[in-house]
Amino acid sequence: MRLVPLATSAAASGGSDDSTRLSMGPIRYLSVPLLAVACLSEMSYCAHERKMGVIPIPFIVGFTLAGVLKNTAEEVLSDLKEEGFPWYLFLIVSFFTLLKLPGPYYPYWGRLLIPHFANGGLWRTVWLIFMWYKGPNVTPEASL
Repeated sequence: MRLVPLATSAAASGGSDDSTRLSMGPIRYLSVPLLAVACLSEMSYCAHERKMGVIPIPFIVGFTLAGVLKNTAEEVLSDLKEEGFPWYLFLIVSFFTLLKLPGPYYPYWGRLLIPHFANGGLWRTVWLIFMWYKGPNVTPEASL
């Protein structure tokens, strides 16, 4: 069995936009409800531990950091604004997701703080993607 990279197989079949659009469809519609359920789960853990007061602090820090990362990416790579899909936002989402996934395995305060930090960054990035999608720079080929 010969392994063919996805980009090569999509280019060979002539449907690179179709395969991207097909794979991004479920992600687009399921990511926000999944994030909401995960946030509620982490809030319930904090409620169980009687530490609800610590939720806003890491959330705001993560929210702010996502904005800083977005602005830094746009300044460093100024030609990102002319491109199609903002892949730097996808990288920011990947960073916060990888930070959030081992949440139950962090030490006690890490279990309380780090997932909410990641939630703040993820919600800000979801908002930035939404604003990009609603903005005037979206072309039909580049939309999700």
